[in-house]
Amino acid sequence: MQFIFIVSYALLWILVALLSFAFLEVLRQIGQLRKQVGDAGALIVHSTLEAGEPLPELEGVSFDSMKAARWDDYLYTETGVALVLSTRCTTCRDVAQEVAAMQ
Repeated sequence: MQFIFIVSYALLWILVALLSFAFLEVLRQIGQLRKQVGDAGALIVHSTLEAGEPLPELEGVSFDSMKAARWDDYLYTETGVALVLSTRCTTCRDVAQEVAAMQ
């Protein structure tokens, strides 16, 4: 019985050591990201919109027609949703397909 206890105790310490190394690797990767992005990170937005404010004039490219598009082309009523998604993000594509299915 004591042998099983010693073996399980040793295995638990090995597991703790492995998890510690994994945690140190995560910290190292966070440090590299911070070095690449800088201290600002995602806080590079200079201004935000408050609820109820009109949207600024902004033009982009429509995903389906690849032509110039404006906010007014897609927001038909007072209750509209503006999603800013990336074309390189697979999760964003899934969200876009789910929103398109809701129409």
